[in-house]
Amino acid sequence: MSFNMSLYKPSYLEIKIEQCYRNHGILSPTDLTIANVSYAFDVQLEYYDGKPFADWTGSSGIVVLNQSDNLLKQRVDFFHEVGHCVLHVGDQRTLPGLFIDLQEFQSLRFQYYAALPYFMIAEIVHDSYDGLIQSLSESFSLPVHFVQKRINQVLNRIQQERTDIALKTKLAPKVLAYRDYRDETKRILNQLHQQIKKKKGGYRIGY
Repeated sequence: MSFNMSLYKPSYLEIKIEQCYRNHGILSPTDLTIANVSYAFDVQLEYYDGKPFADWTGSSGIVVLNQSDNLLKQRVDFFHEVGHCVLHVGDQRTLPGLFIDLQEFQSLRFQYYAALPYFMIAEIVHDSYDGLIQSLSESFSLPVHFVQKRINQVLNRIQQERTDIALKTKLAPKVLAYRDYRDETKRILNQLHQQIKKKKGGYRIGY
């Protein structure tokens, strides 16, 4: 199973992540280490026994991970917290609930884009969906359920693009016919207008 990534339309955020990765030589899953990504996004990394979180010191972000978690869990948490460092400022403890929800949604989106970049997953090919998911899970060191969600997102966006193209193709003759009709209408109206002008010019109003 492979992706027709020519049909995939990356978001602005995905494009910016790709640019950052390429600028720092992060081009393959083996390059996508926590250390390399931390450096690329100017994020400091710390470990402790507790819930992962993001903070700031000066102009740099800090990601703090739970040192007892396994690597797959640490990577999922890491990309989420980096999203907070890159996209947000401020202490969530002092923010309104709705604003916190918005930040969490934005970081969740960043998390999937950064952990499984669209320009890398296109390089992994397998003969089945399950095989592809397993291969990506192993290559990117991410949990299977996380990979499934990202790949389903990619496939849905590709399918939406296919649907849009099919709809545009179906509507194209009607649009062209409408344009032709509109041009013909303009021609007839213009001709009628010229005839009216001639008639007006042929009459004299007497007193």
